[in-house]
Amino acid sequence: MEEAQEYAFFESLMPLVGLVLIIAIGVVLLVLQFQKTLLQQRSERHRLELQHREALLQQSIAAQEKERQRIATDLHDELGALLSMSLMQLKHYHSEQPLQVEKWAHRFPSIEQHLERALGATRRIAHELKPPYLEEMGIAHALENLLNHAAQTGAITIEMQSLHNCAPLAAVAQLSLYRIVSELLNNTLKHAEAQKVRCYAHQDAAWLIFQYADDGKGLTIAPTKYGLGIQSMKSRAEAMGGTFEIQNGLSSGILAKIKLPLNNP
Repeated sequence: MEEAQEYAFFESLMPLVGLVLIIAIGVVLLVLQFQKTLLQQRSERHRLELQHREALLQQSIAAQEKERQRIATDLHDELGALLSMSLMQLKHYHSEQPLQVEKWAHRFPSIEQHLERALGATRRIAHELKPPYLEEMGIAHALENLLNHAAQTGAITIEMQSLHNCAPLAAVAQLSLYRIVSELLNNTLKHAEAQKVRCYAHQDAAWLIFQYADDGKGLTIAPTKYGLGIQSMKSRAEAMGGTFEIQNGLSSGILAKIKLPLNNP
């Protein structure tokens, strides 16, 4: 009799227990769904922030390059032309009227030399601001010209793997790679006390990976204290959807790795 009553009691509790289990499962599912939604919202917000920062970086780089092109054009078309005309007039005046300017004759060689140096500096600055090889022949020739020019100074030897067999980069990515390598080379020549630079590249289905190494004295500051030069190189690569990493080499010098997306069709 008592067993029948206990069984009837438990049987009457079963719907309540089932309801409690359903409610508990519902609460757990709601919590999980809330957490999932929260994570999705955070992820989307983070993605939008990154997208916004990349857009700002690209706009900033585009504005900088537009200004560089304007300055390069002004240097070449205006200052370069004026200096050329001045030099031609000075040489003509010196050769055609030597008697009238006899008392100034000793100054002409120096003046001519200064004007020739000014013309050379104008061409150099214009080429640095708007590298002609890059627009005319592409990134492979432009980097070869840049590195060969550094090697011709005799201050450093260059070992470079050609980029001619690599898949094409977008024009803006080519410019970013050129600027980054230029900055790395400039730092090597000015600060590293290096004797050799090695540049080599490889690619996979979607990326060009360019590595730059020298045998100088390496980085002397912590990554958190990197200056504007390194930050600028990093920003250039990231604005193209790539990455830039730099660290000390295994034995000496630095090793920089530039990773940029290929312009695959």
